Amino acid sequence: MQKLFSTVFKTGQLAASFLDRVINDSCIGDPNYTGDPYPEYERLLSQGPIVRSYVIGGWCVLDFDTVVELLKDPRVSADLFKNPTLHRMYRFSSDGDSRILQNPLMLNTDPPEHSRLRKLARSGFLHNFVQALEEKIRQSVNQCFLEVEGQTQIDLIDTLARPLPANIISDLIGVEAHDREQFRFMTEAYLRGVSKIEFSSLRRADKAFGEMLEFMEIVVERKRLDRGDDLISALIAAEEDGDKLSAEEVTTMCVLLMSAGYETTSRLIGNAVYLLLKHPEQLLELRKNPELVPNAIEEVLRFEPPVQALVRIALEDMEVRGRQIKKHQTLILIPAAANRDPNANDNPDKFDITRKNIKHIAFGYGIHLCLGAELARLETKVALEMLLDRYPQIELASQSPKWEPGYVMRGLEELTLRVA
Repeated sequence: MQKLFSTVFKTGQLAASFLDRVINDSCIGDPNYTGDPYPEYERLLSQGPIVRSYVIGGWCVLDFDTVVELLKDPRVSADLFKNPTLHRMYRFSSDGDSRILQNPLMLNTDPPEHSRLRKLARSGFLHNFVQALEEKIRQSVNQCFLEVEGQTQIDLIDTLARPLPANIISDLIGVEAHDREQFRFMTEAYLRGVSKIEFSSLRRADKAFGEMLEFMEIVVERKRLDRGDDLISALIAAEEDGDKLSAEEVTTMCVLLMSAGYETTSRLIGNAVYLLLKHPEQLLELRKNPELVPNAIEEVLRFEPPVQALVRIALEDMEVRGRQIKKHQTLILIPAAANRDPNANDNPDKFDITRKNIKHIAFGYGIHLCLGAELARLETKVALEMLLDRYPQIELASQSPKWEPGYVMRGLEELTLRVA
């Protein structure tokens, strides 16, 4: 069996990203898709809210109401390994000893375990930290700008979008400054690996995930012996109704927060600045009315969300919008398409920071609403405010910046700006 799976992986039949092979007769594999996937989403949505994919033996879900409905539906699982085929792929790619399978992250669990973990994490994460972070974020942004003091051309991604969230989440968790770059490299290797269902990629992802766990196990143990004013210490102390997180659960929670807290916010900051510069009338409006920054962030999340797609598994046979979903079939939910559903938002292809009643599911929905959403919004708010305050003149050095490859996450590899 392992030889069979190895052969399948190596022949490239499963070598593409999830969305690379989701839809038959789709242009998703076209290089132009990476630069602008939204015309393809619109084309698919015109075929109906749910489109069959025979390649993955599942479905692609595109309209707002159906994505929200399935994110709430207890018959749909966030645990990808409840799909027997995916489970076998991960197991065989790691010779039967997958650290990813053995240490599920909270976002890949279902109730009641998910509810328990989320409740404990929330008590340690949101209430005790995020509200008091603005000054720390401002200091970090200022330090990022000091690194490029006097330069008239900067790469926003390397200057601000990557280091800011990495520094903030590292400070929160208690990762020492000299260890942060190492953890970031491991995080990026893990996320690149899991974006492809391919033998060697999954093997690299599992190796990187194991290294992340080992790294964080040392940090957690150190904090267990010498607690401080940081998130790990708060998670260790968190207790609800006599229940506490185990050492292993604290470790995997920190791995999740480090990777998700860094990746999503980094892309959100880059996407926000790019959209404002591509729409100079919107940038001018924001400069004149800085109180619009929070609303502008919501419009960025709707128009160009960092997380384009979510993968779910059907737990039983079910009917959705007249479609017969079979047990264990894969459902690719695409918030990026749902956010531009004209039934959810009027004139959805227009970027408008003054838009009223913005509807988006960029941070998920229901029980899987992102725990770090509030922190991501705050970091992006401070970053935009301080960027615009520091540079009265900002323009794109290139009208065609390079987008990262991949179709689950969406962000820029670089964003070179001319500033004055």
